[in-house]
Amino acid sequence: MFDNDFLNSIYNLISSNDDYYDNCIKLKSQKNFSTLWICNIAVIRFYENNNDNIIAVADSFLEMFNLDSDNFKIKEGQAWTTINFNYETQNRIIENIESVFNKCYKESATDIFGCCSRYEQCSDEMKCVHPDKEHARGCMYKVNLDNGKIFYGKNRNI
Repeated sequence: MFDNDFLNSIYNLISSNDDYYDNCIKLKSQKNFSTLWICNIAVIRFYENNNDNIIAVADSFLEMFNLDSDNFKIKEGQAWTTINFNYETQNRIIENIESVFNKCYKESATDIFGCCSRYEQCSDEMKCVHPDKEHARGCMYKVNLDNGKIFYGKNRNI
């Protein structure tokens, strides 16, 4: 029901992000639907055994996808809202998937740490240079760098 072009567009946009790491995007199938997971956070459910084109969006992402108006909602649940899946819905998801990825990336970190031994190189390059992007999710200095705050090196601005 959901064409591969739509799912490929999502994958291509996320995989081009500097913070992308292997297996941060997963599509897991259950009995009646498949769930799109980004950085181990469930984001969208695609219903496969329905004649209707509907999806469910995790409530925490409705506003980010700009799908929070009653024009899109079919049924509100406790954690998921069922949405009509049409061309406009698809476009809104594609337009906002990178922001959703960034939120999932930041919120899914399990090991939080101040910075690693690469802090001066990160400062000089004004971005996190850690080769393990999954591990780098927990770096608090990366958060500062992403917000333009540089504490060390030739680009220091704080």
